[in-house]
Amino acid sequence: MHPFLEHDGVLAFAHRGDHSAGPENTLVAFEGALRLGFRYLETDVHVTRDNVLLAFHDASLDRVTDQRGVIAELNYDQVRCARVGGCEPVPLLEDLLGAFPTRGSISIQNQTLPLAR
Repeated sequence: MHPFLEHDGVLAFAHRGDHSAGPENTLVAFEGALRLGFRYLETDVHVTRDNVLLAFHDASLDRVTDQRGVIAELNYDQVRCARVGGCEPVPLLEDLLGAFPTRGSISIQNQTLPLAR
């Protein structure tokens, strides 16, 4: 078994974070999940047209932000204005990884992610 998955009992992942702490897939939501005792966070990653990696579940901004558009078709400057739940920014993957360097493990997934520069 991979050391990442070594754990006695149930292995619980906080998918998109703790929605009661803040809007899904935001730094506030992930912080809330860690406060609840989750050791594993899970996020999807999408890349903007100008190759910026975002920790965001959906391929488009439409469902949970105050902006519209497919992330792969937008430059980061366009995505930067979006607010999840009307209040939280869409996090950069590097910000998520940097925010909790020793407090848990982060599982990243996206089946269609092209190589980003």
